[in-house]
Amino acid sequence: MIEETDYVKSVISRCKYFECTKYELNGHLELPGVEESFSSLVCIRGNAKIMLSGKTESSMEFTAGDSIFMPKSEEIYILEGDCEFILTRI
Repeated sequence: MIEETDYVKSVISRCKYFECTKYELNGHLELPGVEESFSSLVCIRGNAKIMLSGKTESSMEFTAGDSIFMPKSEEIYILEGDCEFILTRI
């Protein structure tokens, strides 16, 4: 488990095919994209918004029960809000 000022990060599953990480966000998080494959974010509590770094005008809000597929990218995703989510990376 990694505890930062605005979030707590815990790996909940890892194998040679994928990794699932639970985030407890209360504030701001910069999440680097992955060039090798897409990522999947599933919100399990609360709400927040996600945007690409430098492109804040195109943010998207999400809430518990929402799923977001993030394409493979080297860009940084910015998340802001109060939520818990599971991030799966292939």
